[in-house]
Amino acid sequence: NSPRARSGGSGSLPTPLPDDPSQPVTFPPSPPTPPTSRPPPSDACSGNKIATYTWSQSYWREGDQSLVNFAKSDMGRQWNCGDLYINIADASNYNFIKDQTNLVSWMKKWRQESGNNGIIWLTYGDVVDKSGEKMVAFVNTFEQFLMRSVNAQTMADIAPIGISFDVEHI
Repeated sequence: NSPRARSGGSGSLPTPLPDDPSQPVTFPPSPPTPPTSRPPPSDACSGNKIATYTWSQSYWREGDQSLVNFAKSDMGRQWNCGDLYINIADASNYNFIKDQTNLVSWMKKWRQESGNNGIIWLTYGDVVDKSGEKMVAFVNTFEQFLMRSVNAQTMADIAPIGISFDVEHI
């Protein structure tokens, strides 16, 4: 599935995008239009603002519904209304986020179904290789992911998001 197939519509990504994800993409000039507005927050998750951290990538890569199902449950709405930390890369894939389209779709689903408006922290974890160079290189990978896979409307749907690092002894 080519990145070009995912672009289009209002706020579309610049074209053409290089097919090779190692090739850089640059931000297009900002148009003189106002920013895309974010949908109003849901009040479905009004419980305790306790964060959730998960290492599994199965939620978007394999269709595992358990995290979203928990967030939609009474217990989830009581205790899972804080930020979400979800692992998206480590030293083995610091230079490419796998299944990017599925990740974006999953974040939209998380917002729509959980009612959670906390920050989705997309986490790079490196507790094995302990490679500071790969961690730093991941910042560029994250930027490229946003440019390739997240247009303005999508960002409005999934925001707020952030980048987080789960690293030890680097």
